[in-house]
Amino acid sequence: MTSPAGPALWPIAERAPGRIDVAGLGEVSLDEVGVLMPGSEFGDKRGLSALVRRPGGTIASAILGCQRLGLVTALVAAVGADAEGEAALAPLAAAGVDLTRIEYRRSGQTRRAFIAVDPTAGTREVYAYRSHRLNLDLAGLDRRPFQEARAVLLDASDPGASEWAAVAAAREGLPVILDADRPFADCERLLSRVSFPIVGEALAQHLGGGQTRAGLETLRDLGAHFAVATCGARGSLALGPDGFLEAPAFAVPVVDSTGAGDAFRAGFVTALLGGAGPATLLQRANACGALNCRKAGAQEALPTADELERFLADVG
Repeated sequence: MTSPAGPALWPIAERAPGRIDVAGLGEVSLDEVGVLMPGSEFGDKRGLSALVRRPGGTIASAILGCQRLGLVTALVAAVGADAEGEAALAPLAAAGVDLTRIEYRRSGQTRRAFIAVDPTAGTREVYAYRSHRLNLDLAGLDRRPFQEARAVLLDASDPGASEWAAVAAAREGLPVILDADRPFADCERLLSRVSFPIVGEALAQHLGGGQTRAGLETLRDLGAHFAVATCGARGSLALGPDGFLEAPAFAVPVVDSTGAGDAFRAGFVTALLGGAGPATLLQRANACGALNCRKAGAQEALPTADELERFLADVG
């Protein structure tokens, strides 16, 4: 399949009845989102205009985004056997994500995060806690989701499990997409297993000695087929077989940028499985990231396929 913007980036298996489109492995979180009150600073204290609890987590949000865009998805992850885990998984269950491989740990809490949103600057800071007891036991993991899906989406919250899944997927010729935004232990080992790393600009610069493009070249040298850096309000930058490609961001009113990167990855995966060429792929991913900034929290504004098409039609 091809798109007007060029040939598809990867040979994608056709959708078949009962086949999972995307298998995800990674983070599930319950977040407290605090909206900072402008002008409330005094000493070391600052007021909040709102404090809400929202489901989140890198891969949970991206997989939910894929499901809303019309894909069939499954999530492999661990949460605590607690009310927070139940609340974090509720939107995915309601949307129809396959959660049959979720592990519930009595010995570990569900990942939690506090997110401070500055509505004036359109920025946020994340303070997170994740117990090592949420790491997956490789001996008990089912390889089939990572061998039979049409694509695999991973993060770096549990690098050992992500590498295990990446190897299983690569043996079947499946595209492996990694979401990473910071350095982690032995990161080059996992990055070398990934065909489509999507990294935050800060990580790209870390890998490239302060230069985003050099960081993408490092990812290419590690084996990436198409490496992407998300650059916030400037859009995204990619390095593929035909060189560098820049895609500008869409200007939208920003309520909260939390989860914009997760939505970007959902749009990326969905476009990739649709056979999009590089330019179309980045455009649609950027659009999903922008649309997810409309509400507070990582998942509240993840777009549906219809919302995405209307938005792209409106912006021309």
